[in-house]
Amino acid sequence: MQAAAHGIADQLRHQVDPVTRTRAAAQDVALKFEALFTRTMVQGLRQGTKIGGEGGGLFGDGPGADTYADWFDDHLSASLGKDGHLGVAHVLMREFERWHQIPPAPKTGVRPVNALPAARTAPANQGRKIDVAA
Repeated sequence: MQAAAHGIADQLRHQVDPVTRTRAAAQDVALKFEALFTRTMVQGLRQGTKIGGEGGGLFGDGPGADTYADWFDDHLSASLGKDGHLGVAHVLMREFERWHQIPPAPKTGVRPVNALPAARTAPANQGRKIDVAA
């Protein structure tokens, strides 16, 4: 049964077009980079808490403090970077497209959840008179 399931998975993998596979691989790399970046940032911020006279920083300097610090870094960075919500992976994907390292995303007419709203085209004063003499 397991061999049959493995064969079906291989068939499905070959049915996915190369563009989708390439974009999925790039998305995976971008998310991993975002997780690494977030972990490095959290670790640096936590280590910065040692400044100011406290001996051990956030978790003290007793036995196991480094274990708690590593656990804190891992879990906080995982929570912050979950599903690319910081936007680093999204920016990387746009840059991959811009430099033609991956094919552009198919146009679906659906705006991504984390996309910025469209810029306003109307002037800021919109016909209101501004009294500069006041």
